[in-house]
Amino acid sequence: MSDSSTAEQQNDNPFLNDVLTGLAQQQSEIPCQYLYDKRGSALFEQIGDTREYYVTRADLALHREHLQAIADCIGDQAHIIEFGSGAGLKTQLILSAARQPRAYTPIEISTETLTSSVSALQQRFPKLDIQPVNADYTRDIPDEILDLKPPARRRVVYFPGSTISNFSHVQAQNFLARIRHMVGSDGGVLIGVDLIKPKAVLEAAYDDAAG
Repeated sequence: MSDSSTAEQQNDNPFLNDVLTGLAQQQSEIPCQYLYDKRGSALFEQIGDTREYYVTRADLALHREHLQAIADCIGDQAHIIEFGSGAGLKTQLILSAARQPRAYTPIEISTETLTSSVSALQQRFPKLDIQPVNADYTRDIPDEILDLKPPARRRVVYFPGSTISNFSHVQAQNFLARIRHMVGSDGGVLIGVDLIKPKAVLEAAYDDAAG
């Protein structure tokens, strides 16, 4: 196969391009968004229930302890945009505490997970305007997809957990710059970041006894 044919295939296949680019790095990697198909999303929910995986429990505890302060920071009539919404357990806490949110937009790469979580949220919050986006949040989201008519008072990006830890420094900087552009000068971001942990704690969390 010629180099030109390979280049054409990569341009037509983002997955192929990402895999080849990732494997060519000094520390080989495959972008984490490709883990979260239907099976991957279900496995992640199971991992969150294991004894060793502390992140979900710590995140939920922080939400419950500081829920009122979080709602105060979000403010009234906000458009809440969540990256990697998943099953939406923490989302329900946020939406129940937020003061008359203008709309909620979950951005999720797994179609099945997005459909299931939106259905559950619509039942719990029947008056809330939910505008799901089936997409990879690590890539640019066209602004017109997020536009509301009339517009919300402000946009707030919600990104719990510690997924930003999966990014390199450059990737994290670019990601945060995209968020800054998305929310504008009057917007906000609620983001989860894990503290430094002992090596044994991290290894057990991502290589649990149950396999």
